Order: sequence, then C-alpha cells, then structure tokens
Amino acid sequence: MCPQEGGTTIAASGHASRQQDDLLAFIEELGLTFESQGVPRMAGRILGALLVAEPPEQSADDLMRTLHASRSSVSTMTRLLEKADYLERIGKPGDRRLYYRARPDMWHQRTLDSLSPMRSLRHLAEKGLRLTARASPEARRALIDMYQFLAYWERALPQMIEGWTTARERGELPPAPGEPGASDGHRH
Repeated sequence: MCPQEGGTTIAASGHASRQQDDLLAFIEELGLTFESQGVPRMAGRILGALLVAEPPEQSADDLMRTLHASRSSVSTMTRLLEKADYLERIGKPGDRRLYYRARPDMWHQRTLDSLSPMRSLRHLAEKGLRLTARASPEARRALIDMYQFLAYWERALPQMIEGWTTARERGELPPAPGEPGASDGHRH
C-alpha cells in the first residue's frame, strides 16, 4: 500500500505495482471468505484493508479510496466490525476525524466470545436429550454428538487460549512470515 496524504491508498498513480496487486487480491480474498461465512463481503474487505494498512489507523475516507466504496457502505460495515470486536475506533490528537484499526487481539477475543453461544447450544442439546430419553440411541445420535462435542470444546477452549496466551507472553509462538526466524514455506 502506498502512503498518500490523509492515509493509505493503493495504486494512487493508476499503475499498481505487483505488491499493490497482491495486497488488493488479499483484501478481496478476505472479503470473499467473510461472504462465504454469511458476513457481508465489504466487511471482510474493510478488515483486509486494515490488516495490511500502513499506517494501521485509517479514516473512513482512506478506506473509501482504497476500496472504491461508498461512505454509507464503509460507515455501516465499520460499525458492524466494531460491534463484532474486529476493529476499534480511535481519535488522533488535533484531528477531528475518526480512525479505524484492526484489533490485534481480535482472534483470541472472538474465540473466547464463542463460548457463550456454545454453552447455550450445549444446554439445548441437554434439554433435547432429556426430552428424548426413551428414544433409541440411533435416534438420539445427533443430539449425543452435539452435546459431547460442545461439552468438550467448552472445557478445552479456555485451556487452549490460556496456553496460547502463555506461549505469547514467553515468546514461544512460531515467527510469522516475514519476521526474523520465519521459514519461507508454511506448515499445515
């Protein structure tokens, strides 16, 4: 992304570099990924733009220019992303505009937030199992699986997040691509 007055834009000259093309493709791919999960594509594109922005804080005008999006679309989707804890609004001293940036802790916070719906679904599975107590195990199989899966993750998820947090605090997480010590390939 190319710094320009007022924030970051891509291909301000009209001739995008290979890196700019790759950044735009990344932004679009995140938008499509969000869309495939039932979230508006523009929300994913905004998050994608914020994840690769330099500087990381971008105004609504910056996002409009980068994404060729309308003010109303950017406004609506930044509110959605803020409410879902993907981004945060910030102010800058001496500047009346609002800026947005991706929350660095968004992934583990959103994972922790998923515990409440999991707990609710586990309670529903419990209720369904009580209501079908006299049914055959075959008829109850899906409810049993639902209950067991959710009960397992309800126990395991906080431990996993705690382990990740400890590893991060100790500097034991693997280096990210582009950081010192990172390999060129990636592991799956």
